[in-house]
Amino acid sequence: MTSPFMHRLAGLFILVLATGGFAQAQYSFGLKAGFVRSRLTSDRITTPSYYEANKGFRTGRTAGVYGEWRPEGRRLGVRAELLYMEQGEQGEFTYFDGSLIDIDFRRQYVALPLLASYKWGPLALEVGPQVGFLLSSTLREEDRERKDTYFEEPILDIAANAGLRLTHKRLQLGFMYSRGLISSFKNISFTNGNGEPLDKKPTEFNESFILSLAYRLTDG
Repeated sequence: MTSPFMHRLAGLFILVLATGGFAQAQYSFGLKAGFVRSRLTSDRITTPSYYEANKGFRTGRTAGVYGEWRPEGRRLGVRAELLYMEQGEQGEFTYFDGSLIDIDFRRQYVALPLLASYKWGPLALEVGPQVGFLLSSTLREEDRERKDTYFEEPILDIAANAGLRLTHKRLQLGFMYSRGLISSFKNISFTNGNGEPLDKKPTEFNESFILSLAYRLTDG
């Protein structure tokens, strides 16, 4: 089921296409790269007697290409991107037996943001959905690395993005906030210190802050 936000956003894209006119549009293409500070936002999934986590942000990379279309003389346009993106989290896990383990959870995605871009002067406000396709997932516990984690992860991730972009000639400096809308884990349950299954299944969503630099290749 799609949300009212998605319906409004789709209507906005249709309005831009209908009122802009393809003949008088400005097109631009370029390259983009940057850093991603990400974590998994989650409910408290276990009792304190069994498991405690001190989780934090993980720094990853992103790189790819973008294309932008804007009717000539209009502030409102559409921007699409094709990106490689790393997300995940880092932290410490303390188990019921007192053992402390450092973890580094890394996911790699192909991300496809589709953004409505409202521009005034050198600034642009951008908002829209993002679809991500999971390429790989790696969980490192201390010195041990596991490619196949013990939980099932959905291949598809959908997020809502909002951010600002500053343009100077061909250079663009961007800041984007991204919040996942699909839980990163499925078909998983946890137990307490007595080995009893918990009724509430965990829900964890990707959350990222993205700082990027883009270079426009075309004159449009």
